[in-house]
Amino acid sequence: MELVFKNFYLVDEENLEDLTGVMRAQFEIAGRLCYGEEVAFDTILYETYEANCEFWEVFDSQALDNPLYEVWVFDVDTAVVFWAGTTNDTGVGMIQGDFDPMDKLYDTPENRQLAQALGKAFYNRQPTNHLADEGAAQTYQNALKNIKQQDNETNDE
Repeated sequence: MELVFKNFYLVDEENLEDLTGVMRAQFEIAGRLCYGEEVAFDTILYETYEANCEFWEVFDSQALDNPLYEVWVFDVDTAVVFWAGTTNDTGVGMIQGDFDPMDKLYDTPENRQLAQALGKAFYNRQPTNHLADEGAAQTYQNALKNIKQQDNETNDE
């Protein structure tokens, strides 16, 4: 299955209180997974590099009407992936730019396949105004994408 990242939403201190109930719960869970259990909801953004985070919906490219996953991206290269509309973590996440199962419990063939599909979709997603405006973030994303391509070319040889 080919996945597509869509419906980007930049979360910052100006709109943090506008999150829906599920989004708010996901944000808190993701923040604690990324920054530690002691981080309070209203301080998670201050733990991030740019005092914001990205929310994305992820769809099957052949069914763009209902999202399958919701992804919270912190500091450009760290993410937590939830089943869409729930607070249920898929067990797949991104650390330092790589999507992988997050522990042995979630390390299944299905989750490895999901991680690979998420990684491909993430690095092929449409640029956002936020990333275009944030030179450092865009430069970092481009560098990660180039490294991934080089790794793939090396593995294909």
